[in-house]
Amino acid sequence: ILQPDGKIFIGGNFISVNGAPRSAIARINADGTLDTGFANDGTGPNQRVNAAVRQSDGKFIIGGEFTSVAGQARSKIARLNADGTFEPTFGNGLSGPTDGLSPFTTPSLLAVVLQPDGKPVVGGRFNFINDVFHCGIARLVNPASCPTISVEPANPTLPAATVGANYPGVSFLGSGGTGPYGLTLTGGSLPPGMNFSSGAVVGTPTASGTFNFTVTATETLSGCSGSREYSLTVNPATVGTPVLVNDRVSLVITGQSVEAATCPGYAADVVLTGTLTNTGTVTITDPFFEVIELQAASGVTPALPYRLLTATGASCGSGGLVGSVQPVGGAGFVLNPGQSVPVTFRLALPTMGRLRFFVNVRGVLPVISQSLKAVAKRPVRVLNDLEITAVGEKSLRNR
Repeated sequence: ILQPDGKIFIGGNFISVNGAPRSAIARINADGTLDTGFANDGTGPNQRVNAAVRQSDGKFIIGGEFTSVAGQARSKIARLNADGTFEPTFGNGLSGPTDGLSPFTTPSLLAVVLQPDGKPVVGGRFNFINDVFHCGIARLVNPASCPTISVEPANPTLPAATVGANYPGVSFLGSGGTGPYGLTLTGGSLPPGMNFSSGAVVGTPTASGTFNFTVTATETLSGCSGSREYSLTVNPATVGTPVLVNDRVSLVITGQSVEAATCPGYAADVVLTGTLTNTGTVTITDPFFEVIELQAASGVTPALPYRLLTATGASCGSGGLVGSVQPVGGAGFVLNPGQSVPVTFRLALPTMGRLRFFVNVRGVLPVISQSLKAVAKRPVRVLNDLEITAVGEKSLRNR
């Protein structure tokens, strides 16, 4: 390329010029000597340069068979500053030409020209450029002349979601350039249970709150991009009627211990620890245990009743009987599909001997699952025939 000042830009497949290290690019003075101030670090393209064009601002766009320039990844196309140093904003993060045209297996650029508006047009052996199908020829956008890329919807506040309810989804679009656009989540975070897929926010949120995130639209050919921040509020689960969920959970007792009695007049306490697992496919909001049976295995009624001391409102003198409840978590707690949580039961025993302890598990299901609530479900067995012989001693016999 002959410059207005008489100097000549050259590119090709060489590693030195006039004995000085130069990697595939150099500039010659008008008298044929090497311009020592141009690309003098010797770290140019790592492979052949086939074509180049000089912009009006003195910068150069080069094309060829290289995969890096000055140690920075650039596939077959790059831009240099007027002094031959690498210019990092052009093509940053883009894949460049790929998939060489048959019978050539290696893609390369063979020609680069500039339109009057400054946009480069490239030709060569490729089927794709920046992951967009273009067979052998394509037009790029000079990043210096990027249009204003916008992200839609324009309203930064998205329609609210609800815990446990499938979000209908919000799709995002790029505009302002020639497209097509790639859409990515570039900042902030989505609500738990939701994800960014194919340019849309979808999923079933599992936690309430307000979540802020940024969506970026990138024009695939030019790399020009624009972003917009969004806010999504997730409301707590709609209060519904708790239903039996015994067939949707698994309760496994993993530990048992006999301790000194908490309550006067009682023989001992038995403490049971275990895990409750949501084995279904939908969330369970505000799950709780409901005591169905808590008595001696013989059916004999003792002077003092068996009590579930960990039930809501239970004390040594009241509560904790059949019909009492014990929450699994705090208000608004959501047990997600596949999730397990630890549980603890403390029982006050009026006498030593065998006992039976059964519970139902109830919780609020998403609206789409409420129609299943009429299905019959057996109570969950916590203990069936646990014989307590003395404080600190026990034997478990499941029958």
